[in-house]
Amino acid sequence: MFLADRFAVVGEANFRVLTQFFPDQLEKTLAKDPASIVVDLCKENGNRIDSDQLQGLLVPDAMDETEW
Repeated sequence: MFLADRFAVVGEANFRVLTQFFPDQLEKTLAKDPASIVVDLCKENGNRIDSDQLQGLLVPDAMDETEW
């Protein structure tokens, strides 16, 4: 029941979808339009996210520490 209550429909450009299914597209989006990723992550986290949370979500799974 807990998981059903947290269900949310997301698009194919959603951060979690990109991370799990299209990591190459995630890398391209981060390089080309990083703001779209940040906006998506803000929406998923109660419309706000700080730099520490953002770094925790992106490094090392989506980008290297040196790219951060």
